[in-house]
Amino acid sequence: MRIDRIAIVLFLALATYGCWPFDNNDNGTGTSSVDVSGTWHSAMMVETCTPANTCKAAGFTPGQSANATMVLTQNGSNVKGTYTYDGAGINADVSGQVSGNQLTLNEDASNPFGQVTVDLTGTVANSQIAANVSHNISLIDGRSGTVTGSGTFSK
Repeated sequence: MRIDRIAIVLFLALATYGCWPFDNNDNGTGTSSVDVSGTWHSAMMVETCTPANTCKAAGFTPGQSANATMVLTQNGSNVKGTYTYDGAGINADVSGQVSGNQLTLNEDASNPFGQVTVDLTGTVANSQIAANVSHNISLIDGRSGTVTGSGTFSK
């Protein structure tokens, strides 16, 4: 009698296994069903920027926002595209991954004034990405600095 109960419980567990959603963003293939393709806009709030003289030269002021645009394409969990600060001369080709609802992007960009890194982590929900960014800035005159910020991108 006890073996019959164990067999029934085991059968029911196996029969309903596929019905349990372990990851709401998993489309059954092991890749994310979140699609970040498209054009995204945000007013990214500059939270920190040091040192001040490098930040001013690069166009970043703590407590102020900078308009950012991302144009992304996605192939499975791989993402690539561009990240631009409007009017700041920063236009970086970026690449990264989507895992579940988490987006990570990074890359280096050069312009006539120096180099900047773009490191972004974000949480995707509907048509928004709540993002944190950090940038390492290296100006052509040898000055360098670090910027952090956050904002919500919308399509």
